[in-house]
Amino acid sequence: MIVDLGDWILNHVCQTAARWAMAGVDQRLSINISRRELAQPDFFLRLEQAMERHGTPSEMLELELSETLMMKLRNETSAALVNLRARGVSIAIDDFGTGFSNLAQLRDLPIDRVKIDRSLVRDIAVSVEARTICSAIVGLVSGLGLEIVVEGIENEQQIDLLRVMGCTVFQGFHLCRPVPEMVYLERFSDLGTAAARA
Repeated sequence: MIVDLGDWILNHVCQTAARWAMAGVDQRLSINISRRELAQPDFFLRLEQAMERHGTPSEMLELELSETLMMKLRNETSAALVNLRARGVSIAIDDFGTGFSNLAQLRDLPIDRVKIDRSLVRDIAVSVEARTICSAIVGLVSGLGLEIVVEGIENEQQIDLLRVMGCTVFQGFHLCRPVPEMVYLERFSDLGTAAARA
């Protein structure tokens, strides 16, 4: 069931990304990949077929894998991710900080960005220890040349503290709750009208 749902999501995201690209919308779409999907021997083939079927520009897609899953990659899976990155697909570690982060392994993973989990950010406004841990992780990830996305933003104070640490990309209900595609395009893109016509 989860594989069938995953296939539907792959096709829907690839179709949406292709439509956005034709309308001139320069926004990357992310797909969360489950352990079960990644275990399917033809997963990467199905992804490439979906991209080809819909004419999806590879730079419009990002695959998100949990930290725990990334740390357990088999060689062949890692090689497939390297190939996708070479084609322009971005790779991100999601929920970073929930899997007892293997920081030494981070430098060897085929990734473009790290999404820091809300659990590392939640208490930074009230806890020196939480700020220290978060700042150390941000420094390390930045030092590796990886982009950082901070998840679970709940207030402006968190944003202010994270900006001081060097973070510039944030995600969370404080900034925007999930919205339908056309609402998103109208709110965050000058090309929402063009996309609606495409």
